[in-house]
Amino acid sequence: MKIARFIPANACLPAVLAALAFPSIVAAAAHDLTELPLEDLLKVEVVSASKYPQSGTAAPSAVTVVSREDIRRFGWRTLSELLAAQRGFHAIYDRSYRYLGVRGFAPPGDYNNRILFLVDGMRVNDNIYDSVLAGEEFPLDLDLIERVEIVRGPGASIYGGNALFGVVNLVMRNGASFDGAELAADAGSRRTSRLRASAGKRSGDVEWMASASGFDSRGGQYEFPDVAPGVTSPDGADAERQQRFLGRLRLGEWQGTLMHSQRYKHVPSGSYGTIPGDDGHREDDGYTLGELAAKHRFGEHNELDFRLFGGQYRYDSTLPYDYSASGGPSRMINRDKQRGEWWGSEARLTSTAWAGQKWVVGLAYTGNTRQYQRNADDDGTVYLDTDATSHRTGIYAQDEITLGAATTLMLGLRHDVAEDSKRFTSPRLALVHQLDPANTVKLLYGTAYRNANAYERQYVPAGLYGNPDLGAERMQTLEAVWESRLGEGTRFAGSLYRYRVRDPISLDPVTQINVNAADVWGNGVELELERRWQGGAMLRGSYSGQFLREDGLRPDNAPAGLVQVNAGLPLGSDGWYAALELRGLAARKAASNTADIGGHGIANFTLSYRPRSSAWDLSASVYNLFDKRYDDPAPVDTALTAITGIVRERFAQDGRTFRLKAVARF
Repeated sequence: MKIARFIPANACLPAVLAALAFPSIVAAAAHDLTELPLEDLLKVEVVSASKYPQSGTAAPSAVTVVSREDIRRFGWRTLSELLAAQRGFHAIYDRSYRYLGVRGFAPPGDYNNRILFLVDGMRVNDNIYDSVLAGEEFPLDLDLIERVEIVRGPGASIYGGNALFGVVNLVMRNGASFDGAELAADAGSRRTSRLRASAGKRSGDVEWMASASGFDSRGGQYEFPDVAPGVTSPDGADAERQQRFLGRLRLGEWQGTLMHSQRYKHVPSGSYGTIPGDDGHREDDGYTLGELAAKHRFGEHNELDFRLFGGQYRYDSTLPYDYSASGGPSRMINRDKQRGEWWGSEARLTSTAWAGQKWVVGLAYTGNTRQYQRNADDDGTVYLDTDATSHRTGIYAQDEITLGAATTLMLGLRHDVAEDSKRFTSPRLALVHQLDPANTVKLLYGTAYRNANAYERQYVPAGLYGNPDLGAERMQTLEAVWESRLGEGTRFAGSLYRYRVRDPISLDPVTQINVNAADVWGNGVELELERRWQGGAMLRGSYSGQFLREDGLRPDNAPAGLVQVNAGLPLGSDGWYAALELRGLAARKAASNTADIGGHGIANFTLSYRPRSSAWDLSASVYNLFDKRYDDPAPVDTALTAITGIVRERFAQDGRTFRLKAVARF
């Protein structure tokens, strides 16, 4: 298999040059090496794979951990940027929201509802779309993250719905990591600015932290030659604002968390058949999430975890339409509104009371007390007005059985009962064997499901009728993983997988109704090699081959190959650090089926400065360093076909942008 078959040559060239040049550069800086970052990283325990701490090597999944220092050094601004740098992930942007593809599966406009997102184990996916949107609309600042745990493959055996392609858990910083106050400010292209104030402290069994931030981008001007030749949006029609608040208090075994965010986004692109360039198109999103959790140990071998949680999701949009072709006004505002509210609880017992076993049993309940959706024109025409409730209850068990000094068998099973008495059973089987101290192999089997959400069952953009009888998606995955330490500071990880998504839910481009489509089969390989040197230098490269078929054809937005390279180098001993990120993406099919979206490669560069024993740091980042012009496929529901007859294929992406950032600690 030749990578060049799937990735354009100009995308691979920077990665090859970096790989060839980097060892000699590191050798020149090796005189002050003092530590082994990779060895420390491999010892980090993850909690997301099994709901209890275990090393990434022992976890029944292919796991990646992204540290707070990685986020700082590479200048990632959003969760989508962070994940797009990890093997098997790619990001999509339609000028409104940022979406993620995993292992080639990325139907345009799926709202990230096939990945389960958590913040310290608390579910973030809303109860209207089952989504988490990974751009500025995500409710947590990246600066507040201690690490990100990426667990690939089905996780339904302990988490239930939505964990088809993986679980992403954001572990927050605690009060002790601040030990005082922290202020951050940045400014960048498109008249963008951000301010954040955070503080935290720990004293004995009491620990607290709080943070507030604001983001503002005035945007720029855009043209839309595919749908409105000659039309240029007003200056600022791409503007975006975001406010976030986070508070956390821990008293002994109890911990409370409250998170709130609100984003306001102007959309100039003519999505959903709106008037291109009209600055009246706006989409606002808000999250409020709260949780009360406790952890109690009793006896020598038992631990009980309990959480009570609640959430609210808010969406409002104003959509300017031109109805003159049908005899109506040339500008009519359509208003879209969703309100979601939910609460739930979970109790979990973890025990090692039986020799050679570590087992978990749990019971979880979520009640969706409000799933409200309304769509209407300002002249009083109502297309949709519905308010629903639903629930789901799950019981799960997992047993980690030690079969010998080097072999572990993991058995997991969860049974969920959802609205209308729909039942889902999700088993997981994992065999983890350590061949020798440096090599581990994992054989994994898992299933997952995703029940149709409120939006898919009830909402139709064309205002016709919904599909309340929409069936659930189900997924089966087989995977083999090999993880190896190739000498001091070097790590290799490889995966071979095969999956089947049965009855995937997708939007029919003709009727604009969500339907269960043909099964999708995926076969793939992921290869990653990482080298870390003492003193902080690192080089990581990965290749993902992703070969999908739906009715014998390649699905929309399914790149056959990804190449990702991350390189970092300390510049001397004064705190300077240079980080380079390279991403190559193969061609994808547009949802319109009229053309392929060509492959591309981009580079991002960050130079940071953190003096030793200093209470401040600075960074300068350039994104899309070589100003590459490239596009992402247009989602089916934004392609305009049903309303105007114009077929949109793509959304142009940003060219070169920059950011300057400063952080001070007190």
